[in-house]
Formats: sequence, C-alpha cells, structure tokens
Amino acid sequence: MRYPLVLKKRSILFLSGLLVSLVAISLVVGLTPLPVAQAANPPAYQSHYLDTSNSWRSDAVVSHTVFSGSYRLLVVAVMMRADESVSSVTYADESLSLAKAHGGSTDQDQRVELWYLVNPPVVTAKNVIVHFASPVNPSGIAAVNFTGVHQSSPIGETAGANDTPTNNEATTTITDVNADSLIFGAASVRGGDVAGSFVSGTDITGRWDAATGSSSTDDDSLWGGDLEVPTAGTYTFNTTFSPGRKWAIAAVELKAAPVPSFTSITKDKLAYKDGDTVTLTVTLANNNTACTLTADFSNIDDQYVTGAEDFDNWGTDGVDNNGDGHIDEPAEQGVYVITYPISTVNNIGDGSYLVPVTATDGVGNSTTDNSTSLTLDNTAPPSPTNLVATAIAAGSIQLSWTASSPETDVANYNIYRATSSGGQSYSAYTYQVASGTTTYTDTSTTSGTTYYYVVRAQDVAGNTDTNTTQASATAGITAGPSFSSITSGKSSYKDGDTITLTVTLANHNTGCTLTADFSNIDSQYVTGGESVVNWGTDSVDNNGDGKTDEPAEQGIYVISYLISLVNTKADGSHSVPVTATDAASNTATKSINLTLDNTAPPAPTSLSATAIAGGSIKLTWTASSPETDVSQYNIYRATTSAGQDYSSPIYTVSAGVTTYTDTSTTNGQTYYYVVRAQDAAGNIETNTNEVSATASGGTGPPAPTNLTATAIAGGSIKLTWTASSPETNVAQYNIYRATSSGGQNYNSSLASVSAGTTTYTDTSTTDGVTYYYVVRAQDNVGNIET
Repeated sequence: MRYPLVLKKRSILFLSGLLVSLVAISLVVGLTPLPVAQAANPPAYQSHYLDTSNSWRSDAVVSHTVFSGSYRLLVVAVMMRADESVSSVTYADESLSLAKAHGGSTDQDQRVELWYLVNPPVVTAKNVIVHFASPVNPSGIAAVNFTGVHQSSPIGETAGANDTPTNNEATTTITDVNADSLIFGAASVRGGDVAGSFVSGTDITGRWDAATGSSSTDDDSLWGGDLEVPTAGTYTFNTTFSPGRKWAIAAVELKAAPVPSFTSITKDKLAYKDGDTVTLTVTLANNNTACTLTADFSNIDDQYVTGAEDFDNWGTDGVDNNGDGHIDEPAEQGVYVITYPISTVNNIGDGSYLVPVTATDGVGNSTTDNSTSLTLDNTAPPSPTNLVATAIAAGSIQLSWTASSPETDVANYNIYRATSSGGQSYSAYTYQVASGTTTYTDTSTTSGTTYYYVVRAQDVAGNTDTNTTQASATAGITAGPSFSSITSGKSSYKDGDTITLTVTLANHNTGCTLTADFSNIDSQYVTGGESVVNWGTDSVDNNGDGKTDEPAEQGIYVISYLISLVNTKADGSHSVPVTATDAASNTATKSINLTLDNTAPPAPTSLSATAIAGGSIKLTWTASSPETDVSQYNIYRATTSAGQDYSSPIYTVSAGVTTYTDTSTTNGQTYYYVVRAQDAAGNIETNTNEVSATASGGTGPPAPTNLTATAIAGGSIKLTWTASSPETNVAQYNIYRATSSGGQNYNSSLASVSAGTTTYTDTSTTDGVTYYYVVRAQDNVGNIET
C-alpha cells in the first residue's frame, strides 16, 4: 500500500459560450479591469486509518487521530454489500454528514458510503464509530484526514456507479469541478481476489487498498480509495482491480478553502508623524481565524525592517476586544489589528504612501490588498493670529483669534493658560476647540486673577505650531467690547464700489460706537467717511423676522463705505481695522483683510455661434486663460453687427461654463454675439470679438412618400420609400418603430440613414411580432418634418 500523495496543480479549461441574439448586441468598453484573484491551494491529504472485517458486526470502531492543521475535514468511507447501509457515523461524539451513497439493488451487489465532518476536533486516538442499520459482513472502513478544505461548503459534486463482473474497472464521472478541488473516491468489489490490489486509474496520484478473505469466495471483498487533483472541468474517476464479480464506486469533490479576502482596512488616524504608532484594523471576509497578517511599511518609514509590525487576531487572542463581555465570539472572528511604530529618525518626506497588507491562511493561500494609503505629516500648520483676551460678565474671559491661513491643515486649536506671563506648559493644553472655531470663553477663572493665554494650531497628525503670542485679561474686571465676527459683503472690490461690513460684538451690544479706517484700501479716505447702522437701535426689521431691535439684532452693526473713483491704491489685500468704543471709553480693535481689484480678467477666445434645431443658436468658447480671476461670463446680443449694449448682458453663466444656447430667437433673424469675462469685483474685460448665426427654426424638409414594409427571409423586415421632393434640404432619414399602431416614440429613432438612401432592413425583430414604422426627413440643423 502507498500512502504519500503528490498533488498536481490543476489546469483550468475555460469554455467559451456564444450567445446569438436577433434583437441587439451590446458592448461595454472602458471598464477598469478587476484584480485577478489568486488561485487557492488544493486540499491536502494528511493521514488515514483502516479497519476491515470478515465477520458480522453492527458497529465498526476505528481508532483515529486528527492531526492539527487549517481548514480540516474528516472523510469516512464505508464499503459493504448493497442490501446493507449505515445509520450514523460519529467521531469524538460529533456526528458526521452523508456526502454520497451508491450501490446496486440486490444482496449480491456492492455499496459505498462517504461521510464527512468539517473541522473535526484535534484529538489523539479517538474513535470513529460507524453504526450499521443492521449487522453487516464483510465490511471495510477508512477514516481519512484532509487540510485546506472549504469550511462552509466543503463538498462539491458527487458521483457514483456500479456494475457486473464483466467489467473490472470501476468508473464514475464528476462534471463542472471547481478550481483547485481534490477528488476522493472509494470502491468496493465482491468476490474479488483477496491477493489482488487496486491499480491506479487515470492520473491517480495516491491510493489505499485492503482486502478480506473467507472460506467462501463470494464473501471475499476488496476495497480501495484514491485521491486526485483533477485536470479538467469534467473528471472521470476510475480504478481497476483483478478479478471481481460486482462492484460499486462513489466519489466526492473536496473544495479548496478560498483565498483570504479583505472586507475592510481602517486606520486609526487621518495622518501620522514620526514616532507615532500606526494601528490598522483589518476585517477578512473568509478564512477568518487562521490567517497570518503582514504589512509593508517601507514606503512610509525608511527604517522599516520586515516583520517589525505586530498583529493581533481578535478571533483567537482570548481577549474581549470589543467590550461586549465575550471573547473570541463570532463578532471578533476575522478581525485583526496590525500595529507599527514609525521611527523617530525616519527620512521619508511628507506625503501619502501605499502600505500593502497581506493575509496568508494556514494552508499557504495569500492575498495582498494594495488600497491602504497612509499620510505622513511632520509639518506643523500655520499659527493663528490676532489673539485677543477680554474680561466679560460673570468673571469669564473671552478669547478670539484669526484662523490660521490657510486653515486646511488645521484639526484643532489648543489653548494654553498660565497665571504668569510666559508660564504656559505646552506639554498639555488647557482647552481645545475644533478648526473653524475662533472664539473660546474661559469660565473656570478666579475673580481678580490675571490669566495669560497662547493659542496654537494642531493638525490631524498631532503636529503643533510653536508660536508664543500671548494675550491676557483679569477675571472679574469687565473690559470693553469684544468682537465675535466681521464679514464682508463681497470677496473683492473695485474703485467706485461700496464696501459693506457686518460686525457682531460679543458684549456691550447696544451702547457702542464703531469706526473703520479705510485708508489702507482708499488713498482718498477721510476719517469718518464711513457710515454705521446699529441694528439693535435703528427700529428697522433688519433680519426679516417681523420684529425690530429684538435680541437677535443686538450687537450687530453694518458699516458702509464708498471707495473713491480716483483711488490710487494698488490691487491686492488691504487691512481695514474696525474699532468699537463703549460708553465708558473702553475700546477693542479687530482687522479684516479686503481685496482691491481694478484689473479685468483675460478675455475668452474661440467664440463660435451655430444655428441648431428648433430655431436656437448655440454659442461655445474657450475659457479665459487663466480663469482663476473669472467669476462669470456675460453674453451680449444684437441684431446688427457691433450693435451690442454692453451695459446689459442678455445672459450670464458661471466661470467654468463655456456654452450657452439662445432659445429666444426669431426664425430667419441673424444675431450677433460677444462674450466677455467678469471677475468677483465686477471688472469686465472689453473684447469685441463678434460671431453671428441665423436662427433656422422650421418644420423641416418635405416628407418622404410611398413607405412600404416587407417581411423577408431570416425574420427581418425591409423598408422602402420615395425620397423627399426636393431632397436638397435633407440631411438624413430617421426610422421610428413601434409594436402598436401610432405607438412610435419620435424622441428616439430606431435608426438613421443618409440622404439619397431609400431602403432600410430591420434585423432586430422577434418572430411573430408585428412592427409599425414611420420614416421622417431631417435637415442639416436638426429640423425634422412631422
């Protein structure tokens, strides 16, 4: 007997299927190829135990050991006469399931049954117990161990056969074998030569056999089992013996454990800095509990050494990882945590880097995920500016500041407090607020104590700027006004524009005087040249809620100022300080940066006008270059060349739009167009590049006549018609089809043929269906006769 197996990699035969349709053929192009799944390793034979008997027995007991391994399967083959059967099989008190039973119909025929148990316990010298429905003689039992078998669906197809003594070759066929499967089969021969043995069949790579003898040749029996990695989608499993009278064979497909696949990989932070520990939580979709995970951090850390990362398998670590009071329960199966400390002497620059994660199961199947990108960030964000500390009512102190510029890299603002100047401890912040917040009220103060504050910006990686700009206030000594916000009515202004600033004060709401100094943005500014409206006292319903001077309007002021037309200040950003003064002469000042822009953007180019169907005219152009200063495009129209009124465009479109369709036209009228670019400050460039087109609406060309439809061979229908007369204005003929009279959809034609063509054959038909056709003529601008 030979027990070792030499497994061969399975070749996969792909069968091309051809689907022919008379209705339509659809092609999809441009799709991104999906990743090619790695082939699994076939299941592996591990060991087997035999038991044979030539005496009557009701139960058969095989002392059996299941060795450790991943994705285990125990298969028990039972061979007997055809009038006998098995009622149940157990191993270590666990019940096996019947995979396949096959045999003849008389007591002279043979029978084979194959039973299996998924993931049997790893124990030594436990009994496989086969319970027969009634005493049997003779009988043979084989208990066989496998690893690398699919745990949720271990058995694929099964097959069986039986025959008379005229044939001494046991053969059965399994079709549509899954990739990387292993075929296991067993045969039983009645009246065989006890001195004989099974002979390997086609491509059989391993086998076992046993025999019993008795004083009666009829009771002599020969049993054998074989393993094979199939080489085709359809596999014929056969083995021979000599001699034999009657036989039965049964075979089952053992499906390979699937390669690991990733459900998700999540990271604990949006960005990391040198010295941080990266934590990746990996969830696998299958092969959950027996995988080894690795991650390659060499792209993000040039000090990385293979294997330096740690991984924890939640499904086997004996820890309640998710805090639900259970350990290693189903909710933790397939969840792994990978950790890696980035070196503090890492030389990799800031950026986003790929970290491949590989999962390898217990039988060598592996999959690598290349979708995880980690951001390395060792650069602190810009500092906030204009920090102000103001003592307010109830002993609190209000802080305000201007956000970091830009604020895109800011996650939080850390507030550090001390009771002496420069005494802040930067190892731990006192308070923290999210980015986008520029105020904080400190209520944990002691009256009469002076507090010193520093506000620093921190990014998602934990990098914190190092500014030491300090502001102080004494709790309980109420200071003057403080600003909540200053907003501008526009993002930029030009000479002659009116600047509108909306100011909200945090306290001293109704009794303040506000001034603004516009001298930085206007060379002609004179102190007091601005006007101020206090919403809290002007007796006007400013916010449209039907009330005047109510609490919602308290502390809101609107400052207006007209920029001089003879201003000589240059384009750019200019600071405008705003000062609030209360009745006790306490003051506070906060600045806002305003943009002065007197330069028009570049003109668009390549303007064209095209008459289209329905009498409309379509304009297209190339965007201004660069387009960064463009806020909109103004479209001007006239009915005479150069007759456009540039004080009033007929339409505007936003920057980024380079087409416009003019539908407010008159058929036969020629229109002249100019398109100009305008910026946010209202500056408009002055190009006069003009294009024209004549609106060409109408009912379309003359209709074709004498339309006929004739069914022809092959299930097609041939249409013929007489061309439109005259055909000079015809560009094409549109064919419309319906399965009911008058049911055509004229918004969507079945097909179109060019002018000069007067036939069309419809091949996309269904036998027995009546089709109704209409053919219409269309001109060059898209007008279609009806």
